[in-house]
Amino acid sequence: MADDKKHTREGTSRRKTRSAMESVGVLVLGAGILVVLNLLAYYYGFGRVDLTANKVWSLSDGSGDLVAGLDDEMQITAYYSDNLPARHNAIPEYVRDILEDYTDASNGNIRLRWVKVEEDEQKEEAQEAGVQPAVVDSWENDRRTQLEVYAGLVIEYLGQKEVISPLLSLEGLEYTLTMKIKELAGDKPVVGILSGHEGPSLAEGLTSLREALPTYELREVSATAPLDPNELAALLIIAPGTELGGDELMNIDQYVMAGGALGVFGAGLKIAVTEGAPSITPFESGIDQLLERWGVKHQRGVVHDWICTRVMMRGPLGLPMAVPYPPSPDIAFTDEQSEHPAVFRMTNAAMPLPTPLELTSAPEGVSIKVLARSSENSWLVNSDELDLQPKDPREWIPTNDQGPFELMVAIEGPLRSAFAGGGMSGEETPTPERSESDGEVRVLVVGSSGVLRDEFLPPADPNRPRDLGALMTLALNGIDWLAAESELIAIRAKNVEDPRLEAPQAITDVNEDLIEALEGEDREGAEAAVDRQKEMAEAWDATKSSYKWANTLAIPLLFAVFGIIRWRMRSARRKNIKL
Repeated sequence: MADDKKHTREGTSRRKTRSAMESVGVLVLGAGILVVLNLLAYYYGFGRVDLTANKVWSLSDGSGDLVAGLDDEMQITAYYSDNLPARHNAIPEYVRDILEDYTDASNGNIRLRWVKVEEDEQKEEAQEAGVQPAVVDSWENDRRTQLEVYAGLVIEYLGQKEVISPLLSLEGLEYTLTMKIKELAGDKPVVGILSGHEGPSLAEGLTSLREALPTYELREVSATAPLDPNELAALLIIAPGTELGGDELMNIDQYVMAGGALGVFGAGLKIAVTEGAPSITPFESGIDQLLERWGVKHQRGVVHDWICTRVMMRGPLGLPMAVPYPPSPDIAFTDEQSEHPAVFRMTNAAMPLPTPLELTSAPEGVSIKVLARSSENSWLVNSDELDLQPKDPREWIPTNDQGPFELMVAIEGPLRSAFAGGGMSGEETPTPERSESDGEVRVLVVGSSGVLRDEFLPPADPNRPRDLGALMTLALNGIDWLAAESELIAIRAKNVEDPRLEAPQAITDVNEDLIEALEGEDREGAEAAVDRQKEMAEAWDATKSSYKWANTLAIPLLFAVFGIIRWRMRSARRKNIKL
């Protein structure tokens, strides 16, 4: 009997050992297969599958077409240190991948060279080429140290050179590369900025825009003389502070009739931005004498919206706090709107201090598309003196002039001269040389000039690619569409903000309660609605935070739970083994 028990224990032990060895063998075999597949993919390039919505990890058609059309060989040299800290060590691999994508698309026009910077010789070469060392933090054994590393690209073409250094961020990499290649490879289209009317200029107010558009030549122009569309790819009228004269309107009209593209930004307000809140004055620039006959005109006032951005103000204890700022609506684009190149794939964008636009009768055969509207919770403030200081949300009092309001309109098609068939505003005007446009033309009207002005755009960071937030993207896309230079639009679409979570219906309902209370002059009801609105906003912020942490932790927790359940099931099976 004792021998039987001994044999039973030995048999059970052997089975456990065999089972454990089989499990280890399966794990080793699986790991080995994965390693071999990764090595084969690395060395033989089986390709990558990009499942992201905006194809973030794939080369855009515009970038491929650009390098395929190069007239001569382009040399791209990458310099990277081998001692990058852990948080940066994946960057060289991705840079190599995207550079190989450019090379493959170039039909042999790009020659790629990779330099691993280790010795003094490579360091000296990198510095002579323009890639200077960068100091980065590194953590080892819970101690912070600083490393001097090299990370950058040098692009050479037809005797010219562009340098991207330091290149320690993947954000907007394809956009930056294509911009640099486009600067070297092509002639720069000229975009005119109307001058002489006390609006923002390239020297003051539009410097960020100029820096963000290196592939264009921005030039201040006067409309007192005829404008040539063969010289100007587009003309921008940005927040003029004085009225346009009849001769200027005629020259702008004839520029459009000759095939020129026109962009009008914030022509209904005079804005003065100081260290405090901006001051604005409703203003008639005269440009509506043209626009009204083409399908749109400006209204007076400034649109406010409960769906808005936030600004900083001092709280009760003197500490800064972020508060809603209704004069800067946060516009949500519909799927249909986001198909238009000017707002391509954008989900939302702020539009500071916008004036509403009113659609007039569209000329026959002309497409008029509303690209941006305020929400149903918006209202119009029409006053010569507006209080734009940030304040407690309860102090913003909506008017009875409720939204939504049109804020951005694109006009495309054959237009008729605004001067054809008679004078304007009762004045005698000369007969236009061109009474109809030469084919289809483009006109973009935006109720806000804030999408272009320094005061509202993110500043450039010399150590990383420019932040392509939605506000900057909106401005650049609009100009590209006007100038028919659309290859960069799809690339920018990869870098705009992630789609927002939709606010719950309860927030919309309380906004409607607030409007009803104000319309009924129920002050107590309005104050109660504002209090509920503030509570719901805080609760919604907490909910969004919980979503973020759930997305971060859910998958690891699910794997852990699965492992525990599987372990318990296997343990139970072992206990139930009967000999």
